[in-house]
Amino acid sequence: MDEEAHRRQTGRADHAIVFRPDHGHELLSDIGRGTHPGYPLIGWMRGLSELRGIVHALEHPQNT
Repeated sequence: MDEEAHRRQTGRADHAIVFRPDHGHELLSDIGRGTHPGYPLIGWMRGLSELRGIVHALEHPQNT
């Protein structure tokens, strides 16, 4: 987060650091579907939502 802010302040066009969920778990309809190991759709989407939640929490801390 600090690095992204630094890049943004210096005017870099590539200020966003990309995250991607690797090696998701087989969940729900992923089971038995024959996807590439570690890349089932539902598990990958769950990992993505968890990453987005973490980033959101870090960008908007509670003042407690």
